[in-house]
Amino acid sequence: MKKFYRVSIWGYGAEQYITKITNEQYEFWNGIKQRYYDYETNDTEAEEIWDSLYDGHNDRDDIPDSAKFGPESVHEWGDYVYQGWGSFLNSSTVNIQEVTKAEWGADLIGEDKDIDVDGDKLLDEEDEIFGGIEFGPDDETYPLGISEETPVLYWVQSEKGTFFEGYVETEGEFDPKKITFVVEDIDAEYKILGIKYDGEDIYSEGGDTRTKSEDYYFFKDGEK
Repeated sequence: MKKFYRVSIWGYGAEQYITKITNEQYEFWNGIKQRYYDYETNDTEAEEIWDSLYDGHNDRDDIPDSAKFGPESVHEWGDYVYQGWGSFLNSSTVNIQEVTKAEWGADLIGEDKDIDVDGDKLLDEEDEIFGGIEFGPDDETYPLGISEETPVLYWVQSEKGTFFEGYVETEGEFDPKKITFVVEDIDAEYKILGIKYDGEDIYSEGGDTRTKSEDYYFFKDGEK
């Protein structure tokens, strides 16, 4: 008998990327950040420039053209090495709901079920609930390693909420042991970037998260 399930993941996670930058961009923005976090000087100019980095810095006359990134949105900057939005492996809960059909907005049948993810057991292949993990193509891509060849900017925006929602059609009851998580490590913490059920990718319809914090880090010659 065919059944339909909505599978979602909620918890804490992040959107992150590493992008290569020029020496001029590195020197300018790293200097601005140091001034911005020097609380004893109360440097209002550095504060205004730093706050414009996410949106609007390209229009400022007090920023050299050589330090500008062009488009105003950080999501459009240059040479992306890695970008991902997902929940952290040790801060995630999988929600499983039987629904009337495998479509967005389908009605719920019965009660939903939350299962906490134990990332340590999954990484050690000792998990008794889920099927396991797969490593994505950008796993172990670190800003320190890339910055040995070129300066890089590492941007991280911490998020809370639902990161994944997709649908599965099964013959019979849903089996969590058939779930495989696709994970990658970019900054010493594994993040779930996809889910498979019985070897097939579950297409994510999206999610709904709230930003908790964000920051920019600059690396050069393998140092932060």
